[in-house]
Amino acid sequence: MRAFNPLLCRSLVRHRAFNKTAASLCRFSTSSNLQQQAARDQIDGQDTARRIEPLGLARIIQSHIKAHGPMTLPRYIAFCLSHPTLGYYTRLRQAETSAVIGRKGDFVTSPEISQIFGELIAVWLLNQWQTQGSPARTRLVELGPGTGTLMQDILRTFSSIKTFASTLEEVHLVETSQYMIGLQREKLQQLIEALGVKLHWHDRLDGIAPDPQVFTMAIAHEFFDALPVMLFEKLEDGLREVYVDFTDKEEASATFHLALSPSPTFTSTMYSTQERFAKLPTGTRIELCPDALLIAAQLAKLVSAHPTDTAPTPLIEAKLKAGGAALIIDYGDDHYFSDSLRGFRKHEVVDCFTDPGNTDLTANVDFSWIRESIQPYATCSRTQTQRSFLLALGLGLRLERLLQTATDDRAEQMIASAERLVDTSGMGKQYKVVAITSKQNAEEPFPFSLGEVETH
Repeated sequence: MRAFNPLLCRSLVRHRAFNKTAASLCRFSTSSNLQQQAARDQIDGQDTARRIEPLGLARIIQSHIKAHGPMTLPRYIAFCLSHPTLGYYTRLRQAETSAVIGRKGDFVTSPEISQIFGELIAVWLLNQWQTQGSPARTRLVELGPGTGTLMQDILRTFSSIKTFASTLEEVHLVETSQYMIGLQREKLQQLIEALGVKLHWHDRLDGIAPDPQVFTMAIAHEFFDALPVMLFEKLEDGLREVYVDFTDKEEASATFHLALSPSPTFTSTMYSTQERFAKLPTGTRIELCPDALLIAAQLAKLVSAHPTDTAPTPLIEAKLKAGGAALIIDYGDDHYFSDSLRGFRKHEVVDCFTDPGNTDLTANVDFSWIRESIQPYATCSRTQTQRSFLLALGLGLRLERLLQTATDDRAEQMIASAERLVDTSGMGKQYKVVAITSKQNAEEPFPFSLGEVETH
């Protein structure tokens, strides 16, 4: 059996409260709506073209552009991912082509790679519950639950901590795909019944009301990267929006491409007045995600139990007692990106115009952008790599425990999976983590208080 890399076994757990929770883990069993369409100006200029066959959703997008003019990038992304019948996440898929997440699909997420990932997320949430006084009533929220694997691992972990399990009242899943809801229901039903909690689905986060009497825990794993982004280019007179157009409009096949608006739009004018964009060098392109700002603020209000329709004030904050905690885990960094929008098809990175409706689209997350939206309502931690986060939470300890009862073949798989989660050339460095806690908690939560953790 291949030996496990020693660096994973060097746990960085330093707090007594956390040590107690982590030790308990070792006993666990194995196992937007579409964006408003901007003004339809005549479009001029174009980027390098890409050829696609106008079948299915591609033909619908072409027809829309013919009828209404060039399409905003958020609208194109929303068509590709959320079209009612042909969108990547909403289409009705046949059984033999149903997998979109996992080795048989187009991409693999951390929860699908190793159960340890979900278990350590659960441990962090449990630690926050203890740190904030072990409230008697709790609920759990996940944005974009995918196949339900992450939630399954979290609930399985929760069920092993009886003192906490008795406090859990509800699980809320934010999901728009009926197909995915079916997968989630099937995967979670047994655990939900065993825990005796209520399971709810929502198509929007604001469908879950803040509750000052309940400790709210939330997780958004690879959620923000799927939100539609806008693309702008800095010119001498300000920002210009970049749209989607196509050439050969009378041909049987067409070439989708990005095209620059020849004149300012309402949206580009609005952003041009903001200081952070006014200083951009001419020629710079920048991806912005307005939905990310809105949802991040909603998540902060949910965690802090802040009323959704009021601005933050000292009087309101003084009345918020239940508290809460949330994690955002995604690829990105603390700066803007210019050209991160891309597609994933059969585990390969492809052009964003490849086979619309059958290709996942994703863009890097600007954590500095969403942090600005969170801070008026809750405390937002610094950004930490997934590698540092998982190692600090005791990934090595948990893996050692699982290896004790694993066969040689299974042990090889488990070691490889754990190493993939923290690989500095992949997930370990590309994925970042930030924590949201209620404002009553002034101290940065563990392990973010450690900063970036390097192990050798």
